Amino acid sequence: MDDEGKIDLDALGANIEFLVENGLKSIFVACGAGELHAISNEEYRAVVEVAVEKTKGKVPLYTGVGGNIAHALEQAKISEELGAEGYLILPPYLIDPSQDGIYHYLKKNHRKHQLKCHCLSAGQLPVGISNLRETM
Repeated sequence: MDDEGKIDLDALGANIEFLVENGLKSIFVACGAGELHAISNEEYRAVVEVAVEKTKGKVPLYTGVGGNIAHALEQAKISEELGAEGYLILPPYLIDPSQDGIYHYLKKNHRKHQLKCHCLSAGQLPVGISNLRETM
């Protein structure tokens, strides 16, 4: 964040360049460290734009998508439009969906987009769901 509380996109770009130049094999942005749910879609788009610019042709870029299905679908759409390689989908948490509910959440998002989809299993986290292996 900059002094005005906005995302410092220049610093983000510099960090991504540093990581790529020093051998990182792929980049993940706006994923599971809290930022995914703390930024607006406008900020999300800006973060993905910078990340695509700094990684294009160098390393794969993956973005985080999650939250309610409408939010996850919009984030995946932004990622696809801007040229990300794929996305890491975070199933809903802090609620207790059935395994079938998780499956349909993942299926609906993945079928709507052509990007590679990776699922973050919250089974190791202290949250209200358990993503069983057979669901994934």
